[in-house]
Amino acid sequence: MENKQNLQSKDALGYALIFVGVFIIALSFWNGYNLFSGKLSPARIFDLPGITLNLDSGSINSLPDEFQMGIGNSSITLQGSQELTIPGKVINDPLNLIAHIIFLGLFASLGQKIALVGSDITRVVIVKKLD
Repeated sequence: MENKQNLQSKDALGYALIFVGVFIIALSFWNGYNLFSGKLSPARIFDLPGITLNLDSGSINSLPDEFQMGIGNSSITLQGSQELTIPGKVINDPLNLIAHIIFLGLFASLGQKIALVGSDITRVVIVKKLD
């Protein structure tokens, strides 16, 4: 009788772990769906400042000879104070999206491992004794 009750509690624990693991996986996929449908914004992990490139310091003449041959006598010149500014949003948004997706993958993997432990607990092992 005690062995049967131990088996039932073991099965209950195994099925609970399977349920928790599948729930974590479903929650991860639901979060990813909301992320890509625009209902949810990615976690703000990166908050880098924008990049400003000063184009006054370089010219076509400062390029190596291999690159100057392709340009020839084109109309590319640097005039006045030219700066190229890349806003921080352009840098941060893709990085935050990629980091969010990686974290979702890690949570789905955690759910898979928990469900795997639950299925190992509920598995019936039959040992046949050879005479």
